[in-house]
Amino acid sequence: MLRVAEQPADVDRLDLALRSLAAALAEREQPLPDIAAAWIVDQSVTVVLTTPAPQPPAPWIDDGSRWTLPGDAIVPAVTEQLAPLPALVAVGSQPGRHLLLDLERLGSLTIAGDSERTLALLRYIACELACNAWSDEVEIVVTGFPAHETDLLIALNPDRVRSASSISEAVARLRRRAAAVTTALHASGAADALAGRILDNGEAWAPQVLLVADPDIDDVDLLDELGKELREAGRCAVALASTTRVHAATGPNTAVIDEDGTLHLALPFLLVEGAAAGLPVRELEPLVEIMAQARNASDEPTPPATELEDWAEGTDAAGSVLELLTATDVAEPAMSQVPENGIRDFPDPPAPADPIVAVPRIDTGQTLPVGPRREVSAAIRQRRRQSDPELDSDLRAWREQDTARPRIGVLGAVSVEAPGPAPAQRRRFHAELIVYLAQRGARGASAEQLTDALWPEQQVKDASRRVAITRARRWLGEGQDGSAWLPEMGSDRLYRLAPGYLLDWHLFRRLRSRGQSRGPAGVKDLRAALEFVRGAPLDGADRAYAVGTRNPFTWLPESDIYPGHITSAVVDTAHDLAELYLEAGDIAGARWAVQQAWLADPDRADDGPWRDIMRAAHAEGHAAELRNLLGELMRAREAEVPEDLAPTTYALLRELLPDLLAASTASGTG
Repeated sequence: MLRVAEQPADVDRLDLALRSLAAALAEREQPLPDIAAAWIVDQSVTVVLTTPAPQPPAPWIDDGSRWTLPGDAIVPAVTEQLAPLPALVAVGSQPGRHLLLDLERLGSLTIAGDSERTLALLRYIACELACNAWSDEVEIVVTGFPAHETDLLIALNPDRVRSASSISEAVARLRRRAAAVTTALHASGAADALAGRILDNGEAWAPQVLLVADPDIDDVDLLDELGKELREAGRCAVALASTTRVHAATGPNTAVIDEDGTLHLALPFLLVEGAAAGLPVRELEPLVEIMAQARNASDEPTPPATELEDWAEGTDAAGSVLELLTATDVAEPAMSQVPENGIRDFPDPPAPADPIVAVPRIDTGQTLPVGPRREVSAAIRQRRRQSDPELDSDLRAWREQDTARPRIGVLGAVSVEAPGPAPAQRRRFHAELIVYLAQRGARGASAEQLTDALWPEQQVKDASRRVAITRARRWLGEGQDGSAWLPEMGSDRLYRLAPGYLLDWHLFRRLRSRGQSRGPAGVKDLRAALEFVRGAPLDGADRAYAVGTRNPFTWLPESDIYPGHITSAVVDTAHDLAELYLEAGDIAGARWAVQQAWLADPDRADDGPWRDIMRAAHAEGHAAELRNLLGELMRAREAEVPEDLAPTTYALLRELLPDLLAASTASGTG
């Protein structure tokens, strides 16, 4: 969610207003309104309807083809309500007045006119979808942007944004998604995806939005055809927005931007002229850095473990014991959306507008609170022992390289060691299949899930999938009882590995949870967990096998072994261990923990290990090392003075060696 410096929209109120409206509509039997756009005017929120709908729920007011929530109206709090309009994005504003369009309702949006400004608006839309709170489950596919710009857009929110290798590939994927959603909506009885979210019939109907920058003439017809299909289909959790090199409106749902930045938008339900929103390319990288800081600062709780195995009970997805964590609310960084500049609803004529620069800012004046840990009780220790009695024998089997059990590693480059013969061909592909099933555990995977993960964007034959399964089964081999480690599909139509295989990530989490449950006596377990770290998680796994071949491991962002999540778990565990070592006076042990964290995070992006090794240097009285560490960190963070570092890090430096900090600040060299 973007918050800009001047006259920001109250997006928290907008989000709450739309969710509360959806909750109120779900309780009525009247037909649902067809919402296509929204205005924010100071504190009031107006939704624009394609056709009039009477009797909005209180405190909304009926205004013909619009419903308005007055600025002084109290919005009731709602919980567990899906955002009804996840593809709602701002396209322009003036101080205190902001216009947003629902891309999903439009189906397609073509942005024509001045090339630089059209791309700036498309870039801005990408940032909105990547950061808005109500776009939580949206998948954004970008194509046509320069490679470096594409990388930055993905870095805005790697959980939401990805790139497509070609427009044809992306269009094919969106068509399959639209067809699947339409079929599912029909089966559920919901009129469209908006109705599905409001009525909450078990699906989120998360949209996929394709953003295409300057498509070639050969791709324009393909996009036009897709746009027509989406407009005819109605809301089906798919949307398309693209720029065009044509300077005039050429079809339905076309926004035209003049050289002076004036936006002309003529829709059947809305006529607008005003200043277009936009994000210049030069502002994209600073925005990425700010969003990365926000993610690091927000300290969002790790969700509970999803595995069905007993050892996962009572832990989160990174191996922490849930009973040892208190529910401490951490305030989100103050950020908002929509830039300052004029957009006027008709009939007033537009005024020339300056370029819009959507650069959010974050209040870093306060150190975020850290949730205190509860005291480890005997009951907690006993529950952890009872939930994982096989941990020591499994750890011994890994360390002794038990040849009868598959050993699968992801805490570094992917590795598979199994009783059966490794395939002579496509070893990396079959290793990927094994890793996918290993991380799924007892939950298993259906044939459809395997196909979507291993053959994305492809029409794979059942025979090809069965051959791959057979070769992976042969590689995994058989247990001592003669049964296959990858059994045939069971009555539940799921593939799953037989219990007893070893995945280093699972062992890491099991050791971490037991170590935490033992308090200071858990040093041995935490160290054993970190000993599994061999490098960056799944290092190099996503590199293509060869030129022109499929991209491997595209399913990682939605899995339990997303490398970023694993790295965070390793860094957090290393910090816990370093603290225990420092408390015990074992400086060498603390330094080892930091090195393991940096082994998993070679970019050293998290400040935690830096602070731990600084504390170690301080404990040993190594002032020169502290100075060197400060200089290295400032160069890594591109900080001009120590005050530019993260508040927590700067506060620690002031505590450890104030004289050194004063000297560094005065010299400006770090």
